Amino acid sequence: MMTEIMKKIQRRRMYNGRKPNRVAIQRPREQEKEEIIFEDKLICLKRGTPMTAILTTHALLLNSTCLKLEDILSVSCVFDCFELTIHSYVTFETRWVPALFGIPRRRYSCLNFMAQNREKLAEWKNALAKQGCYINCVPGFLGIKGSTSGTVDSVSGIALKPRKSFLVILNPRSGRGHARKIYYNEVEPIFKLAGFSCKVVETNGPRHAQALVSSFNFDAYPDGIICVGGDGIVNEVLNGLHSREDEKSRAIAVGIIPAGSDNSLVWTVFGISDPVRAALAIIKGHFMRTDVFAIKGMKVLELSAKYQIFGPLRYLVAGLIRIFNLRYYECEVNYIPAVEKESYVDSNSVLCGMTKESTSKAIIEGCGIDEQGNWKSSKGLFLGIIICNHQCKTVQCLKSQKLAPSAKHNDGLLDLLLVHKIGLFRLLWFLILMQYSHHVSLPFVEYIKVCRARINSVEGNISCGIDGELLTIDTPAFISVSPHQIYLIGHRVD
Repeated sequence: MMTEIMKKIQRRRMYNGRKPNRVAIQRPREQEKEEIIFEDKLICLKRGTPMTAILTTHALLLNSTCLKLEDILSVSCVFDCFELTIHSYVTFETRWVPALFGIPRRRYSCLNFMAQNREKLAEWKNALAKQGCYINCVPGFLGIKGSTSGTVDSVSGIALKPRKSFLVILNPRSGRGHARKIYYNEVEPIFKLAGFSCKVVETNGPRHAQALVSSFNFDAYPDGIICVGGDGIVNEVLNGLHSREDEKSRAIAVGIIPAGSDNSLVWTVFGISDPVRAALAIIKGHFMRTDVFAIKGMKVLELSAKYQIFGPLRYLVAGLIRIFNLRYYECEVNYIPAVEKESYVDSNSVLCGMTKESTSKAIIEGCGIDEQGNWKSSKGLFLGIIICNHQCKTVQCLKSQKLAPSAKHNDGLLDLLLVHKIGLFRLLWFLILMQYSHHVSLPFVEYIKVCRARINSVEGNISCGIDGELLTIDTPAFISVSPHQIYLIGHRVD
């Protein structure tokens, strides 16, 4: 089927004698079965010429142009003049920049067509609505201001995609103060086109987001929370959700718009580093569950605002200062190692028809957690003790950089890295190899998958960094993981 559709497109290119639009052309995924949903003639209002439009399960084919359904934000229908407007964000290439460098960028595209009659326009709206596109029914002539969209359209009687309501928590200090500009200039127009109803709340200080989420009434905004900022604001929101006692809070989904100095979580889990791609991923409404790990013993909070003026480079600046002022910690680290088994429960299969209790049990059985509690220990002087529940990739580093290369955000396990006492030159070699994820093979690095861990320091307390914030932890500190406790909105972008 896919081959026949592409042959049709090639024949039309030869007939029209025009070069295809470089911006809008996207190839459908050939590995998935393509199926034609609807086919009809549409009149392009820009050129005033008729064209054959084919709607498939993955794309909308318009003569020599192929528009992916995943790029379409919404569709506006004006029944008085049979007008059909398609709003989308399509990828485009920069001719003088090789595709090897950077990520393909997106730009807004608006395509205006006219159907043959009112009945044909209703058929197009019906077909697009069944493919999950948000439909704006415009009673008047042109424009989408004042448009309405309900669950059932009064003209065609078809079920429409309902309007979604979100609570947006924005940290105005993130990204050197650019988070507010990023949201209102780039993200909010996309949400409006997709029919989102958002209440924006700006944080005014540390732990404001945590306090807000812990007591907020989500009845008016049942679709979830959207965090605009860095990893710190996401950490506060998740802490606020897990401090609530009501069961409904466990099902609240969280979306992330990367607008901070470093956005490790969304970059690692979804492969997204720019706000536009993140907004499009949220609009599509896919969900992904991830683990949460807790630390018992956190005492004092200090904001890492000392190097805020350096923006995304503040972690590099702080790291360079630490390199020339090495500090070692005399600790005893106890942990329960994960038992390797051949059987593994995939997170996607776990989600189907299972409660959280059965999910946790399945993960324990599939990943091989040692329920006997056979603790192992490692003691001595450590330069660093690192615990991750995902790969902890950094946007500013190479794409091959993974702090915990074998970590998975939904396997119910923790990844423990112990960096023993080393000198300056070995530390520099460690940082270089980390850019290629080869640092775990060094002789002074221990890399273990564990179920839980316990850290005890001779000094009584230790300093650590969690999502860009400095914390003082009383020891012994206990670290555990809770499988599949968070719903993240989005899907993996490769």
